[in-house]
Amino acid sequence: MSAPLDILIIEDVPADADAIEAELREAAVLFEPRRVDSRATFLAALERKAPDLVLSDFSLLDFSALDALRILRERRLEVPFILITGNRSEEVAVECIREGADDYILKASLRRLPTSLKNAIEKRAASQAKAAAESAARALPRLIREAQEAERRRVARELHDSVNQILSAVKFRLTAVEEKLQDSDEGAWRDVLKAKAHLEKAMQEVRRISRNLRPSELDDLGLVPAVRSLCNEFSDRTAVAVELSFGKLPKEIPDEVELNLYRVLQEALGNIERHASARTVAVNLQREGAFLRAAIRDDGRGFDPTFPSTRQARPGMGLVDMRERAEFTGGRCTIHSSPGKGTEIVIEMPLRSGDNNRPKSVAPKPN
Repeated sequence: MSAPLDILIIEDVPADADAIEAELREAAVLFEPRRVDSRATFLAALERKAPDLVLSDFSLLDFSALDALRILRERRLEVPFILITGNRSEEVAVECIREGADDYILKASLRRLPTSLKNAIEKRAASQAKAAAESAARALPRLIREAQEAERRRVARELHDSVNQILSAVKFRLTAVEEKLQDSDEGAWRDVLKAKAHLEKAMQEVRRISRNLRPSELDDLGLVPAVRSLCNEFSDRTAVAVELSFGKLPKEIPDEVELNLYRVLQEALGNIERHASARTVAVNLQREGAFLRAAIRDDGRGFDPTFPSTRQARPGMGLVDMRERAEFTGGRCTIHSSPGKGTEIVIEMPLRSGDNNRPKSVAPKPN
């Protein structure tokens, strides 16, 4: 059996309040009424308990239905609200509905009250369910990224602690075989040397993959050493010169900001390697007020950000990922590029969760 509805009745005429309750009982509505007849008693009733439904006359001596609606809104109480009034104009009812009332009923036509009550409760329940679903949908991308990072950390640890150890053991055994064959079988000895060279490349590749999955520097040393290592590895691999500079940075940076900023830089350098044909890259990290700012500039071929579907703008999905990561922290990512003039990407992320006062995303624009 469902619990009785807690109905708060705002009415200063006892006979009218009696008529409202009688109509609900006749319709077999299970409820427990609470009557208030002033602002003070209304506020006191809300302090004791938020009601399931409010039924309100339009005008009392020191109080009105509009006042009640505004108080509910200020307290962020999502309570179904039905205006029950006398011979008031429709303009009054429309004003109340504009302020958040679900319906209005004339005191001379109370028979519609049970149906109106049912509809108001169902409407508010549907609204709350929709809001909950939207909150869950907004949280889903973050949960997916957290799961991805956890899986990356696990795979990186397995590569480092398991696969790399096995390869190291194989290299040790090949070294022992190399020493035995050096003077007895030159052909086999050379084959062992070639195998060792391939094995060393495999070990370097495993270390590179492990570092890309989850940089140990980020966990052990922090953002600055991790970014320096990332840029050095990029420059060594691509022969693209990287000018790395740091402004004054805070001693402590939130883990979420460190990780997402590192991933954005990683994605930006990956895009430069794949698409830009750049000769030089400049990376700068600095603090700007309550935000951490990173700028990545290259002198490559550039692209038109307003036409992401063209072949020229193939890094489109990477740019989407960068914007999403910035937004997850309450920051923003801006992109400036044009064909033949290179690209600049600027990421700003709040150093504290309460500092995300800037726009959460900005559309890319060309230089």
